[in-house]
Amino acid sequence: MEREYLLLLPIEPFSIGDTFESGAQLPLHCTVMYWFKPGWGNMLEAITESLKAVALINLADIKLISTMPARLGPKRDISVHLFERDPPLLYLHTAVLLLLAKMNSLPRDLKLAGAGYVPHVTSTDRAFPPGSECFPRELVLIERGEDGAKKVSARFPLFRT
Repeated sequence: MEREYLLLLPIEPFSIGDTFESGAQLPLHCTVMYWFKPGWGNMLEAITESLKAVALINLADIKLISTMPARLGPKRDISVHLFERDPPLLYLHTAVLLLLAKMNSLPRDLKLAGAGYVPHVTSTDRAFPPGSECFPRELVLIERGEDGAKKVSARFPLFRT
């Protein structure tokens, strides 16, 4: 398995270097962009620099507000809590999608991007029930290695209005 990357907004804390074994749940978060691979050679540095710029041009504070439980996934077997469709969050998702498209690094499952993007938090043994709120202050880039382990490789502060 080649290295691939996930971009998220944390609800629970993430620190650079945090590592999670293959199959282990990540702390609570909202995925901004599903797993993607840099398209040409080592494009990760260019993607990382561009993500810094995207985080700085975010036009308004992102609010993650849990609305209701749902079941997602191809088999509708993944328990989640949906988020309100917050315009700054949708703008951020679209900006990242356009950036990755320009760099030939689109996510591996395009059904989860663009019009198919459903902001949510996956329910684990920890919950983010309806009415819960979070105002994330950063983007977090997760790297998944060939062994399936996930590692926090970068954090990007979000511009706050």
